[in-house]
Amino acid sequence: MSVVKLYTGTKSTKEALLEWEEVLEGVRKKNPAKKFTSAKDRADYINLIHKTGNQELWMQEMFPQYCTSKPAKFQIRSTRRLVGKKRYRQARRWARGLSKSTRRMMEILYKHFVEGFRVNMLLISKNEGNAERLLEPYRAQLEANARLIDIYGIQERPGKWTSTEFVTKKGASFRAVGLGQNPAVPGWRSCA
Repeated sequence: MSVVKLYTGTKSTKEALLEWEEVLEGVRKKNPAKKFTSAKDRADYINLIHKTGNQELWMQEMFPQYCTSKPAKFQIRSTRRLVGKKRYRQARRWARGLSKSTRRMMEILYKHFVEGFRVNMLLISKNEGNAERLLEPYRAQLEANARLIDIYGIQERPGKWTSTEFVTKKGASFRAVGLGQNPAVPGWRSCA
């Protein structure tokens, strides 16, 4: 028998925080930190996953939660076209359920952590709540994925980490924007 939760109105802050903690706990359980026998083993592991051409290995090692089977050839080709480029546009016309969003998240984090790419990401939807849900997987991985934290450190910055906008310690910024909202960040100048 399944349990159905009925909410009238909006969730309280306490309920939202408890649900978010459940999400983070799920990420922690599915992506446990690797155990190394020595500092040399750890360094060899980092060199291996950072080696050029090993982006698939990096994704499998950092996100075992999502990489439960071998990626398809079209997914590998798509990632290869993106890796190593400073500017690249790509429309993914993949069928529903072929992990477009998940794959993109892993690629963006790869580019940021391995290639040192400075990320400024806007996730846009019809309202801010939906955009925030699109941003949740990024935030959850950066907050609770023990493998990412072990290799790249804690990314959360005090005062710069909310559910709709956050900036990592290495300077990657992520923002959820709803239709009709001004995506301009205070203090930034437009390029136009």
